[in-house]
Amino acid sequence: MEEENKQAPAKTDSRISRAFITSTALIFALLIITAAVSFNYYMRKHSFLLHDVIIDINSGMLLEKIGVVMDRLRIDETEEITDIKKILADYCTEEKGFLCVIIYTKTSDDNYFRVADMVKPSSSIALDLEKKSLVKEIKKDNYLKKALHRSIVEPKFYSQNNLNWQNVYSPYRADDRTLVLQFLMSADRARSALDMFGRSYRESRIIFSAASGVLALAVAIISILFSHNFTLLIGNLSAYMSKAASGDLEVNLKTTDDQSLNQLAQSFNSLIDELKDKTGRPSGDPYGDVFREGVARLKEEKVEEAMAIFTTLSIMRPEGFGSFFNLGVAQAKLKNYPLSLKMFKRAKELNPEHELTDRYIEKVERLLAAGDAT
Repeated sequence: MEEENKQAPAKTDSRISRAFITSTALIFALLIITAAVSFNYYMRKHSFLLHDVIIDINSGMLLEKIGVVMDRLRIDETEEITDIKKILADYCTEEKGFLCVIIYTKTSDDNYFRVADMVKPSSSIALDLEKKSLVKEIKKDNYLKKALHRSIVEPKFYSQNNLNWQNVYSPYRADDRTLVLQFLMSADRARSALDMFGRSYRESRIIFSAASGVLALAVAIISILFSHNFTLLIGNLSAYMSKAASGDLEVNLKTTDDQSLNQLAQSFNSLIDELKDKTGRPSGDPYGDVFREGVARLKEEKVEEAMAIFTTLSIMRPEGFGSFFNLGVAQAKLKNYPLSLKMFKRAKELNPEHELTDRYIEKVERLLAAGDAT
């Protein structure tokens, strides 16, 4: 019954503005973008770190394998190229991960090495090298030159005919000469691990970037919608305030779905009602005083008297929502639930968007279903 008595909502201290909405949305969008960029940066940094770790682990394993072969050569004190090739052919098999072994001799020019011979455990490897051919050292790498002094693993992966390998270079002293042995070692497992991590890394970047983009877009859309509602309400408020200032108090600001903006609209409407009361202007309702008297009687629990007033008003003004609504309240107080439900449904027909009517109807229907109707 209080629906017909307009009361001003509690005052709130709201300092919201269009600029504030835009700034807040921009800050959130920047935070999301910063988080995405930071994530990609750290993922990229750690991907390089993991790549280096895998390479180092695999390099250590390869050097151990090569060390066994070199120890065998040194123990046998093998000097001749043919004997070295024989030992390599016996030990360096494809099952142990050896795809090819090339024996180099140093020339008078430090930038050139000669292919003395080679062993090819794997027939799938095709190298553009022949016996006694010269190989020019690549200056930026210098692996052959470095291998004159120590064993070294080339970090680069090579692929051919579904085979993956890394080159390992190792020095060997034979007959007062320093030879360099280049081992082409299978690296399928290391390459597979790197490829797997690469795919996972790319998928993570795509998913996180997409999620960040969706969040940033959602923030932008929400801020635009809220700003649009805010602008419309402020525009209407400004126009209606101008009308009220000129003396036209027959204005009413429509409410919105947003709670904060809705409070602003209700406060404006309550202010206009107070101005009407103070200026003594008629509200446009000739039965307003009679209706308010009925509400007062209902509040004083003089239900029968209130029902008589509202029944009369429903006859005089059948389109009046308030009369039927309060008749429903009065009948509910008397526990005449069927009649109360009928009045509430009639009120709903007159004002379908009135939420309190829906709640009263649900409550009365529950009471009727529970057998409380008299």
